[in-house]
Amino acid sequence: DNSRDSPKLRTGWLHNQASPTAAPTTATAAATPENTKTPSLLLARQRLNQAMIQSKRNHRILSPVAFHSTSTQQVIAVTEHVIAVPLRHDRTPRPSPIMASQENKDDEETAAAKTTQQLQLAQKEEMLDLYFTVVETIGTNDDEKRAWLSSLQSLSPARRAQTYVQKSALTNAQSLCLYLQGGPGFGAAAPVAGLGFGSAASSWAAQALLGGVGGYQRVVLLDQRGTGKSTPITKQTLEFQFPDLFLLDDQAAVATKNDPIQLEELVKNEEDKDLQKRALTVQSAVNTVTEYLSCFRADSIVQDAELVREALL
Repeated sequence: DNSRDSPKLRTGWLHNQASPTAAPTTATAAATPENTKTPSLLLARQRLNQAMIQSKRNHRILSPVAFHSTSTQQVIAVTEHVIAVPLRHDRTPRPSPIMASQENKDDEETAAAKTTQQLQLAQKEEMLDLYFTVVETIGTNDDEKRAWLSSLQSLSPARRAQTYVQKSALTNAQSLCLYLQGGPGFGAAAPVAGLGFGSAASSWAAQALLGGVGGYQRVVLLDQRGTGKSTPITKQTLEFQFPDLFLLDDQAAVATKNDPIQLEELVKNEEDKDLQKRALTVQSAVNTVTEYLSCFRADSIVQDAELVREALL
């Protein structure tokens, strides 16, 4: 049994709390001989890689910060965020920043070629917009925080997000509480309107922020992919995106419970060539849509949550 020698599995925010952009510690850097050879190359590669990630992520804060008073004299600040996430997540684990900083076996030409290839792949990758809302408290005397949050109003959505992350200066996710609405098909509740923050007893989120439960400073309300504003999956959206899937709706309208229409039978129908052609098209569309919908399962939602964490740190 070699399980004791295996590395501990790290999943979710409870484990992956460190900022992905944090520099390796002095002790780690000192213990890595490669870091002393070409530090300028390592730094340039890290900065280029981070710029590529930020460009691909396209983090935006869509509207100015909304402020709401509470009975505790604290103020609630609400920011509405959106990032771009891959439709199909890579199932291979991503290296940590420290591991990446230790990979210095390639020369400058090889590193540049790899970066160019990554950029080309990122440009071809199909992306989704993922929406989430951050609710946080502002202390009674914390005028500085309220001032810089208010100053975001004059910036573009992308600059708002960049400034928010810089000013927040979060180095880990210990103070963040991520909430998943679940289903079926609903996005996260809207703060204040659908999720009360008037007092510590107004909701679970108010208890977390105002009541001191868990020591949280921010609550992240995520519209999971396929729900809310995050590429919602409905019959209407599927009709728009995959019209071929509905070419046999006229046949479905005349079907009955006791006499259902089987797609396989229509595909084999040699008497009505037009109907057979439509059935073959629908059969192909079913396979395409099935693969598409498989990208909206829980495993993809978990990886989305990791990208939200990285965007905020």
